[in-house]
Amino acid sequence: MVRWDIVIISVLFVAGTTIGVGLYQRKKERGKTGDSFLFADRSITPWVGGSSIALAAVGALHTTGLLEAGIGMGLMAFWMATVAAISCTLEGCFFAPFYRKLKIETIPGVMESLFAEKNKLLFSVCNIFVMTCILALETQGGGILLNAITGIDIYTSIVIFMLLSAAYIMFTGLNQVAVLNFINVGVMYVLIIITFFIVTDKLPDGWAGVEKFYLNSGQLSIGGASMLSMFPKTLEGWLAFPIPLTIGIILMNPLDQGKMSYYLSAKDNRTSFKMGFIGTLLNAPFGAFPLVLGLAAGSIPLYASAGPKTAGINMLIDYLPGVLVGLLLAAFLAIVISTWCRFTMGISQLCVADFYRRFSKNPNTKTELLISRAAIVIAALLAIIPAFALPNIILEFLFIVSLIAPTFVVMLLGIFWKRNSNAAFWTVIIGIGSTIAWHYTSISKVLGAPDWFISMWTALIVSIAVYVLMTSASKDSKPSYLSEVKAK
Repeated sequence: MVRWDIVIISVLFVAGTTIGVGLYQRKKERGKTGDSFLFADRSITPWVGGSSIALAAVGALHTTGLLEAGIGMGLMAFWMATVAAISCTLEGCFFAPFYRKLKIETIPGVMESLFAEKNKLLFSVCNIFVMTCILALETQGGGILLNAITGIDIYTSIVIFMLLSAAYIMFTGLNQVAVLNFINVGVMYVLIIITFFIVTDKLPDGWAGVEKFYLNSGQLSIGGASMLSMFPKTLEGWLAFPIPLTIGIILMNPLDQGKMSYYLSAKDNRTSFKMGFIGTLLNAPFGAFPLVLGLAAGSIPLYASAGPKTAGINMLIDYLPGVLVGLLLAAFLAIVISTWCRFTMGISQLCVADFYRRFSKNPNTKTELLISRAAIVIAALLAIIPAFALPNIILEFLFIVSLIAPTFVVMLLGIFWKRNSNAAFWTVIIGIGSTIAWHYTSISKVLGAPDWFISMWTALIVSIAVYVLMTSASKDSKPSYLSEVKAK
């Protein structure tokens, strides 16, 4: 049965904030040029930027993803939230200043600075592919929330979410998303904390009952760990999830055009530093709330029987007053839309800056805006296809970030060891190809690989081996970037 009170409150919140901020930004002449729409005129302030970074790192992974993981993985999934928060500081303190020093417009530009233009264009294509894959996870998460709010079937909800998200960003681009994030981060924390106290009061046997359920159920998480522990009991458990997830997030975010665009849209490095620390501060605590709420839902048979994707949301709908649950789900929806926009804006930026401006003889603002919006729509349509498969959000994310590992490997080796553009080019292609083959075929079983040897390890080992061998064998290899800088 559709809860119309929840539907009305959610629609009013999302539509009101989106349209209101969009019209205000248009009044201030925002989003009318390519740089304004895509890069916010490079004038984002620390708190607005930090809020955007915090919410950009939340999205479906931290909302519906952690609600789902609370049932299937327990507290082990909190590694996702912990590492994502720490990553914000690393990006603001180290990667953003380095990129600014190279004077690049988009993140793939670092590959041109280290190697050659062909490496930049290849990374642009790979980055677009990876962001579209993650966009599918965000689209699924948004569809799950809409399904809970409206009662519409999940597949129709996914399509509606895609249409709403595309409309969300069309007003003024990055400026609008940044200001909306600043508003939503405050609303989000107030609502989730109130929700936690209400759920605590309504749990049949309190949190002690939740703990007792998991201790008595015998259910274990990855590596033989208790569902109430973050730490695997075996080395294989560490190698299967926490370590590759940590590696994946730390190497993906600095190469993520959508997220790093906030840092590059700041006016200077000092602002980037502040944005990174603020992003960590605002992002770090959030993941704990949906994760433990998912754990609670899994301990109650009525909700656990609905399956991990909707158990937590169903519990919230039953436990919370209509106004509060409407606002909470609307805030979750706004968060997922925000992260959705992070990836579509990144795709749009690459299409304009790395391809249109590079190959057009007479680039102009009107065409840039047209391409920007067209790229958003096309990416949104493509993301629907894998979203319909409804994969496990956290585990599928771990595979997707492994696809960026080959590029990160050649970047680090180019900075600290040696540079070879051909080796870098083929390393990325071979690394991504072998990672996809490892994940989607039975090659791991044929080779007798252990269960913990997942796609991230394949990506890292193959990429390091290919780049080192090809670079060592070539006479055209150049000294590292650092060696070249010191020589000057």
